Amino acid sequence: QIGALKAACEELGKEMLTNAKGRTYIGAKKADWVIKLDGPYDVLINRGKNGTLNVSTDFYRGNVEQECGKGLEKLKHLYPIHVASQKVRALGGMVQRRKLATGQTELTCTVSSL
Repeated sequence: QIGALKAACEELGKEMLTNAKGRTYIGAKKADWVIKLDGPYDVLINRGKNGTLNVSTDFYRGNVEQECGKGLEKLKHLYPIHVASQKVRALGGMVQRRKLATGQTELTCTVSSL
């Protein structure tokens, strides 16, 4: 679901590059996808042998946490929202999204049946 991850990055105002080099504490490393951040370090994503996505970054100096949340929580919050929204839209449905006072997001999905 790389498209959903890219949409989550765009919502955070971050660019996600394909087959690029990302900045880490020990220098630039090549990755399948790189989320470019404003600070000195980026988020690197590689596809594992079994199709999983392996995410790595360097939390040193706090820039990643500041931009993506502690433990990447901002990305972890937005990613499933975009996965669900894209699946509903692929079925011809509509998605309404509302931020709750708790910080959670409520999705209302409507798919017409014929």
